[in-house]
Amino acid sequence: LALTMAQGARAALKAGKFGLAARMFTEALALDPTQYDYLYGIGRAEELSGNSKAAQQQYRRLLKVAANHPAATRARGYLADLLVSDAGHALELRNGGLARELLDEALRLRPDDVDAMWMLARALHLQGHNDRAIRAYRGFLTSHARHVEAPQVKSYLAELLARSGTEL
Repeated sequence: LALTMAQGARAALKAGKFGLAARMFTEALALDPTQYDYLYGIGRAEELSGNSKAAQQQYRRLLKVAANHPAATRARGYLADLLVSDAGHALELRNGGLARELLDEALRLRPDDVDAMWMLARALHLQGHNDRAIRAYRGFLTSHARHVEAPQVKSYLAELLARSGTEL
């Protein structure tokens, strides 16, 4: 029955019926809690429906109970993406503390996330950790000089350096 329920959930997911898919994956998981793909399916359905917080909760749950499962690898990437996106919104609101918290988690999940790197430098900047922000901006520019955000990062760095009386 769990397998049939999961097949229906996958069909619902492909059809764009994300709420139905989440409910069906939840029922399938209740019937067979060892099928971590169902837990991943819940997270994916929640994410695609726009419920970022619920998706993050399911991805974290999967990572906690089955960190080495193949579905956990996919969940880790999607969770990092959601955290970076939320951090971007926090930075738009100039909430460096929240952005830093989200980006720290994203970088633990995916240490080579380029966007998380420059955004973390920006969060440090907003929090007034100027020396660390300068190092982070420079590190980003050294390794990612051609990144689409590099001109903006240079601008942030120049702003900090001007305040400190140092040159770029």
